[in-house]
Amino acid sequence: MSGAPPRHEARPGLFDPLLAGFRLSARERLVGRALVWLVRVPGAVRLLKLWHGRRARR
Repeated sequence: MSGAPPRHEARPGLFDPLLAGFRLSARERLVGRALVWLVRVPGAVRLLKLWHGRRARR
């Protein structure tokens, strides 16, 4: 065996068609950013848990 081993070529868009169904909308990204920001506020996690628990009981 002489010579270099075969190289793998980069294909950046290879999985784009498969991942397209999981892409977040602009609204979902905005809500995600807001939730991450809210978690940084002291006491916000407890309020979110209470709110979610109340909604789940309906």
